[in-house]
Amino acid sequence: MAVTISSNYIYDGIFKKLENHKKYGQLGDYDELIIVCFSEMVSLNETLFTDHLNEYKNYLLSSANFPFDKVIFVSLRGGDPVRIYDKKKKLLSTSIIPSSELVKRHSPQIMLPIGKTVNLRDSFKKSPVVPPRAKRT
Repeated sequence: MAVTISSNYIYDGIFKKLENHKKYGQLGDYDELIIVCFSEMVSLNETLFTDHLNEYKNYLLSSANFPFDKVIFVSLRGGDPVRIYDKKKKLLSTSIIPSSELVKRHSPQIMLPIGKTVNLRDSFKKSPVVPPRAKRT
């Protein structure tokens, strides 16, 4: 199974938080307003992130005059969080050419018994061993 990740994968998720900027600012007197975003699909150590998504997100957010002070990206696959945008250090040009599709391959992992015939379709129809996380409201 392949999951398609576009150049705007992280940017689209961050930009949904734009409407909350005023609300967060009214909740208190803060030195900085920082967004923490995450992904289960992108690892901080792979070239997809280091060579493309990291710099390109900074460029897109800088070009849009994104009002938050910083954006921190966390991968649920591990690694240290990375600052991908700093309002004080805008990136107004980039050598990265946007791609409509960057493909990150992700295949489900199942245990198959040795010496037995298995119908994979039946295996995939079963409920997950680890239940999905409940959506936050």
